Amino acid sequence: MNSATHMIYIANAGDTFITIIDGTALQWFNLDGASNTVTVIDDTSQTRATIPVGNDPVALATDVVNGEVYVVNRLSKTVSFINLDNGVQTVAVGGMPRAE
Repeated sequence: MNSATHMIYIANAGDTFITIIDGTALQWFNLDGASNTVTVIDDTSQTRATIPVGNDPVALATDVVNGEVYVVNRLSKTVSFINLDNGVQTVAVGGMPRAE
């Protein structure tokens, strides 16, 4: 858990999912590399949204101040910016993007 942002990060071993739980809003984000989507799940375990992103999403980060989620899409060489109120915008970044 990141004590400054209250975000909880879970790597799901042996799977293509990364789970990030927003400890302040009680919602979490599942990054699914197999379907190239991010699923938003609320505090009642209901799917709030399934959002398509680029090919081979490999990393996910959140900005709780701006309410955005950033997804690195390795094979499509893009980064997707998700705002739950305004939708998704995907930007080409070239190369083979990765998170460190």
